[in-house]
Amino acid sequence: SPFVDAMKKRKSGTLVGIASVAGIRGLPGHGAYCASKSGVISYLESLRGELRTDEVRVVSILPGYIDTPLTQANRYSMPFLMPVAHF
Repeated sequence: SPFVDAMKKRKSGTLVGIASVAGIRGLPGHGAYCASKSGVISYLESLRGELRTDEVRVVSILPGYIDTPLTQANRYSMPFLMPVAHF
């Protein structure tokens, strides 16, 4: 991609990807979501290895539950629920 190519060329930069803790631990009833986040995590891990020699860092952010209108509809426990204000 254009932004990765520019970072590789100048031998510096940080690529930040946001997935979810759900990509590590499957949640009942959310298989597609968990699988998609697991894919993001694996992609970032691959990029980390590919870009290491170009001195481009890759950071993976895996937040848990965020208090949004979507999660407010959940009827199950959401440990460590974080307010949007932290982002």
